[in-house]
Amino acid sequence: CKTKRQHIFEILKENPKICWSDIQNRVNAPSHILKKLKEEGFVDFFEKRIYRRFMEGGLPEKEPFQALNPEQKFAFDELSDSLKKGAYRTFLLEGVTGSGKTEVYLHAVRAARNLGKSSLVLVPEISLTPQLVNRFRSRFGDLVAVLHSGMDDGERFDEWSRVRNGIATIVIGARSAVFSPLKNLGLIVIDEEHDPSYKQGESPRYHGRDTAIYRGFAANATVLLGSATPSLESANNVNNEKYELLRLTSRIHQVLLPEVKLLDMKTVQSQKGSPYFSSELVESLRLRLLKKEQSIVFLNRRGFAPLVRCSKCETTYTCPNCSLSLVYHQAANQVRCHQCDFIKPLQNRCPDCGTDHVPIIIGTGTEQVEENLKMFFPEARILRMDRDTLHGKHALSKMHDRIRKHEVDIVIGTQLVTKGHDFPEVTLVGVILSDLSLNIPDFRASERTFQLLTQVAGRAGRGHKPGKVLIQTHNPRHHSLLCAKEHDTTKFRELELERRQNLRMPPFHSLSLIVCSSPREERAESIARELAEKIQKIFSQTSPVSHAESNSKAETIEVIGPIEAPMKKLRNRFRWQLLLKAENVRPILHLLKLVFESAPSTRRDELIQIDVDPHNLL
Repeated sequence: CKTKRQHIFEILKENPKICWSDIQNRVNAPSHILKKLKEEGFVDFFEKRIYRRFMEGGLPEKEPFQALNPEQKFAFDELSDSLKKGAYRTFLLEGVTGSGKTEVYLHAVRAARNLGKSSLVLVPEISLTPQLVNRFRSRFGDLVAVLHSGMDDGERFDEWSRVRNGIATIVIGARSAVFSPLKNLGLIVIDEEHDPSYKQGESPRYHGRDTAIYRGFAANATVLLGSATPSLESANNVNNEKYELLRLTSRIHQVLLPEVKLLDMKTVQSQKGSPYFSSELVESLRLRLLKKEQSIVFLNRRGFAPLVRCSKCETTYTCPNCSLSLVYHQAANQVRCHQCDFIKPLQNRCPDCGTDHVPIIIGTGTEQVEENLKMFFPEARILRMDRDTLHGKHALSKMHDRIRKHEVDIVIGTQLVTKGHDFPEVTLVGVILSDLSLNIPDFRASERTFQLLTQVAGRAGRGHKPGKVLIQTHNPRHHSLLCAKEHDTTKFRELELERRQNLRMPPFHSLSLIVCSSPREERAESIARELAEKIQKIFSQTSPVSHAESNSKAETIEVIGPIEAPMKKLRNRFRWQLLLKAENVRPILHLLKLVFESAPSTRRDELIQIDVDPHNLL
């Protein structure tokens, strides 16, 4: 039988440097022997900081840099030249889905590193981080740090410390990573720059993309915005020669873009058993299963159904805290509010009239689509990807691995499946209720619909097999759907920019939204009206000496409101709003400064929120 001393020597022979706790796990009560070995000069004790890491497992296998095609090389040469000059420049890399934008990013980061400069790579959502981080770690190893809100506080602090101490010189993260303490910043990459997730909706309100561009300007860094569907703001900045345009017009390895077909649900045959599936989509899914290929079914609405109504009095079940209907989740037999997370069990008693009747379930969501597909294809391996199925901080990475290993035949998902993911075996994408985002009362509805459909269509046919996209719609003649069908971003941009200019909306005009909220409806309205009166008072001031400049600016501002917010009540607060519109933001900021020099008196539970360049008017 080995003595403790012999056992410890064997362990140290395997690992000359080992953590004390690791020896304790393998040898019972080793402290006395270790201290004796130290006295005899065989071992030494030392302290070393161990950084907590978010990514599971060790480093991925090292990958070589791929050769760039002519378009990629032209884009990279422009970026490399800018990095060498060390002056601020902003580029917009517009590349179709699957055109190899990430490989250009990787080459640019390597070029920055060779010049001794650090790099910041922003992604719109945590969902994109695992796949992208592993691609970067396979090229740059432990030089890569990850920063986003899905990490534990300890993990985030340790990654932040690695960046601050210069151990990691490449940061990948969501919008808050723009504030990471990188030294000698040379390159900022903003992937999927069009994504609304870059805008933070709560205080402090900022736009991750715009903040990153300003940080690049302050650091004399090269800024690269990447997207298959650039935002109209960025496209307009290219037209105004603020940004330089780089294009990738074809997929790598000459793979063709998927064929896109619009299915008019008013005329096509519906599948028996579900009014939300066309027969053509179900047959296409069946064909992919026979060929052992993968499919994605996209519906941007989680839950089982968006409406629950009493079968007798026809009252819709609504959230007590928000002016929104409750969404039915069948798996938990609950109704939930997707804004304030209010939850209650679904009962057969109407909360309004009190009668015992089974309520009517109206509409569909990802849960119901999953149930339909299990009925159509009992043998298929089906995975649902939405916020309700993400349990644990590594759930998304595990789902991606299952899809890549072909452990899944059909993926059902919300926006989580649309962005940047590369699944080579996916050859079919089906879109259900593609008009959902068109019906939102927001001037950006058409742009977001086009971007969403183009992005989800881009998941099909990324490998060597051709892809097909079936978009089910009740509005097949809308320009955002027609342009998505033809993969025509240029035409969409022209049409939408013309429309925005006629409406005097961004990017040609600036907006600022003032939202007044209170638990008492009359107080929310009162504060909004007080602000409106104050603005009108400023407009009416006529002193030629002291107010000449402010008047000239104020006269260019259009004030819409005060009006009830489209989402009248949110998280137990009533909301009223004013919308300020001007040709540029300066007069609005000047007016806001004058208005809030002496702000209206508010009680403790009342709020006045100012959102400059709002991305959500609801």
